[in-house]
Order: sequence, then C-alpha cells, then structure tokens
Amino acid sequence: MHLVADLGTSNFYAGVIGSENVLHEPCVVAYEKWGQTIIGVEAHKMLGRNPDIIELIKPIDGGCIQHMDSVIEILKHCVRTLTPRRVSRKFELTLAIPSGLTKVEERALEEAGKSAGANRVQLLNATVAAAVAANLPIESPTGCLVVNLGAGVTEASLLSMRGVVSSHRMRRGGSMIDQAIVERAKKEHAFHIGSRTVEELKHEMCRDLESPGAEVRGRNLRTGLPDALFVPRKMIEEEIDAYCDSIVDLIGQALSSCPPELAGDVVERGVVLVGGGARMSQIEGKLVSRLNIPVVIPDEPELCVVKGLLRSRWIQNNRTSGSYFRKLVAPSQGAQDGH
Repeated sequence: MHLVADLGTSNFYAGVIGSENVLHEPCVVAYEKWGQTIIGVEAHKMLGRNPDIIELIKPIDGGCIQHMDSVIEILKHCVRTLTPRRVSRKFELTLAIPSGLTKVEERALEEAGKSAGANRVQLLNATVAAAVAANLPIESPTGCLVVNLGAGVTEASLLSMRGVVSSHRMRRGGSMIDQAIVERAKKEHAFHIGSRTVEELKHEMCRDLESPGAEVRGRNLRTGLPDALFVPRKMIEEEIDAYCDSIVDLIGQALSSCPPELAGDVVERGVVLVGGGARMSQIEGKLVSRLNIPVVIPDEPELCVVKGLLRSRWIQNNRTSGSYFRKLVAPSQGAQDGH
C-alpha cells in the first residue's frame, strides 16, 4: 500500500494510490487527560470550547511540524481510515511539502512517517503535485506558475521542464486574515472573537456577496460579559485586500529571477491558484486586477495537492526514476520565506 498525504495548517488530506477516496479532515488533535485521543472533525468542534482537561493541538504550521506526536497520530488515523482491516498495514508514504524547508524540518517529517509505521517516506513539492492535478504541461519547456494558498503558508512556484525553476513562500496564509480580524475587533471595538467564529464569518462573507456584514458573538472586553458585535463587510474586504497584496509581492519575487521567456509564458498562460484559499470568491478578481494576467482556479482547488500525489507517476515508478523524483522535491533556486 502507498499512502499519500498533504498535511496543512488547517486541514489534512490523504489517500491511497489506486483508490479515488480522499480523506479530508481538520488538522486538529485533542488529548483528554484520561488518555483518549480525538482527531479531525470531532476535535475541531472543541476549538474555543475545551475545558482544561482537554488539550487541543494544531500540529502543523507553515508546512513544519510543531508537535511530533500529534502528526504521528494523524498519520496513523489516515492508515486506519483508508485501509481495510483485512489488508496488511505495511505501507509506503509520500508527503507533500512546501519549498524551502530545512534539512532538519524535512527529516522531522520523515521520522514522523516512519514512527507512524511507514517502511519508506518520500517528500514531494506541493506545487508540483498540484500542477499534476491541474493538468499543467510541467514536462514541456513552458513556464507554469502555481500559487498554493494554504492557511499557514503561501507559495508561488514557477515550473518548467520537469523541475522547479523558482519558488518563494511566506509563512502566512488564509489564517492571517482571521488573525487580523481578531486583532482589529480587539483594538477598534474592545471585543474578543474566537478564531473559529472568524473563520466561519469569512466564509459566510465570501458566499454572500450582497451581505453588508454579519453579527458575531464573543466577549465584550470592557464589561467582561458575553455580547454581540456587527462586523462590517468592509473589515473583511480590507484584510483580504492586504493578503492579495502579499500574494502579488510573492509572485513578483518568484518571477524576478526567472528567464524572460518563462515570464512571457506566464503572461500568456496566467497563474493557477490552488489550496483552500483559492475558494475565497473575491480573490480571483482582486488578483486579476492587480496582475493584469489570467488567473485560473481548478475544480476543488483544496484537493489539487493530494490528487496530484495520487496521480503522479513519479511516486508510483520512483524505484526506476529516483533521481528524477528528487529533482522535483527541491527547487533549483533556493526558496525563501516572505516578510
């Protein structure tokens, strides 16, 4: 069995090569003091509501492990969920990673996979996997620009001729919008909103483009009592605009060191957005107006990485093309963190 996984800050996605089933759950682990471990959907329901006897952990941030034991538990959960009991649970594992991880960070991911029971662990660049799912011609001498909008990391990669020509990332993503709204509510209204409430508010505003805003519940910091606050759409829009500006800067960095021919290909073919952040209804139009080039969003952009892992022949045939597989793992030019 060959398991593939995309471990994100907000969600994890996993599947088994040869099957179309994809496991998709929040990347949250809850530890109860009496020993029970809860993973995914049920753990996410506890965010902001858990008592002291339950510890909630988000084990991944910016593609890096923040809590090793929790990552191991998530991988074991994926194996249990995706593997029938009658099948041996010996497996190989391929993990999607952003560009620019240090050797120590990569080694931590490999160790987590082996601790979860994998015989062998491989790492593949997440934007390469997404490009495979989006049917981009990454094997041809054509420039393809893929921007992965995750919750904890945003990455722009220029791909061509079986490799990553240039890749830049910032360890900020869609969650920076949520955090900015939380901070503004505190500063401007002396009101504390939970992060889960803000996430739901953001998605609601993106779904209903006519809504002037929405009322949320939280704590009035002046009185210390539960209260309600009307959050105007303008506040959400301003934070999405700031995130779009960061994306444009990141794309500029990725293109600044590439050959002009490849930059010309991007002007013609446009930018492909993948990741959960691509589902924000306003982001496509905002980026088109800033970049003046086409912006393409595939179906189910949040699943592009895991679907690319499931489809990639570099994974399935890596025993005969190991060096080729490794070329796709690391960019030929060093990635760097954003501001």
